[in-house]
Amino acid sequence: MCATMVQYGAADLAAHDTSKEPTVAPTDILTFSCARNAAVAAVAALALFGCSSDPERDEETGELAESGDVGVFDLEVGDCLGEETGEGEIESLEAAPCSEPHAEEIFAALTFPDGDYPGQEALDAEAEGCLEEFAEFVGMPYDESVLEVNYMTPTEESWGQGDRELLCTVYDPEAETTGTLEDANR
Repeated sequence: MCATMVQYGAADLAAHDTSKEPTVAPTDILTFSCARNAAVAAVAALALFGCSSDPERDEETGELAESGDVGVFDLEVGDCLGEETGEGEIESLEAAPCSEPHAEEIFAALTFPDGDYPGQEALDAEAEGCLEEFAEFVGMPYDESVLEVNYMTPTEESWGQGDRELLCTVYDPEAETTGTLEDANR
């Protein structure tokens, strides 16, 4: 199964009439531009039998108990990623408790309705919901914040396997974060 990681680019945010100039997180993985929106995109692939085992989580909080590779489809809202999502094919990401330094934090999950695969363009349009969730999570509108947003959508292959979840991540483009960005108001 696969998922596509997309980072909001200037063309996407122009539709919001925002004056904020989004920045692109540095990555050492090959990048490319989408013709439709000039956004930086990434492909995250997960083989059906290549999954890492379920990560150990704190029974009370559900937070990851320790750092380690977590299968893309085992990630949950509240998980923090020890590495930038960047671009390229992956089976898992380094995830960590948010109390440790990390690159990104999963702050929302949006669910698509069942039906035929709508195509990447339609999924990208639905990802605008990340910006609404961002304001609620961070405590201020995206266009006023110094923080940035990424999102991961199902691919046609993972859609065929029942994947209907879009994960929204937030990150500080200037530095790693320790702790959550919830109510960061920046």
